[in-house]
Amino acid sequence: MPVIHLTRDDQATAISNIRLQLSVAERGASHVAHVTSRDSVPTQFKYVPAKAEIDTWSKRIAGWRAAALQRVAGNARTISIDYDEITGGDDIRVLPNAVARRLCEFLTVPIHPMSVDIVKSS
Repeated sequence: MPVIHLTRDDQATAISNIRLQLSVAERGASHVAHVTSRDSVPTQFKYVPAKAEIDTWSKRIAGWRAAALQRVAGNARTISIDYDEITGGDDIRVLPNAVARRLCEFLTVPIHPMSVDIVKSS
């Protein structure tokens, strides 16, 4: 079974996790991680945590990342894609061609443009 290993910058992941905790605390079970419109981005997604809080989370995430990378290193059934490769562009509704090509080749499916159904909140 092919595995797509999605990686993300430790600090960005830390901020996202801190915001997620705030969102779940405020909204409970009704939390929605990804929104469908920039107009509906919850306030807590715009919150900028203190540097110390980001650093604490970043260290934790760096450990998790190292452990995950050890598990997938050298595995021909695994591909690693950086989150910024998908969301770093101006228009994230379409996966960049280079990433789409890598994924299609890895999955051995015909190469074609791929849409992405998320809205970048920060």
